Amino acid sequence: MATNKRWSLAFEYPANSATACTLGAVSGDQACFDLMASEVEIGLKYLKAANKRLDGVLAQ
Repeated sequence: MATNKRWSLAFEYPANSATACTLGAVSGDQACFDLMASEVEIGLKYLKAANKRLDGVLAQ
């Protein structure tokens, strides 16, 4: 996967998480909070992948 796509997803998932958190806070729906946690975890995965790729490029 291209680094720029990983980078984009690293921001997209936390944004989705923030939306789910807001919805959960308003509705009290546990499923929204579960989605929030999942989206943050996925976003961190992509951020770590992009960071690892950039570290490799900078090390060359």
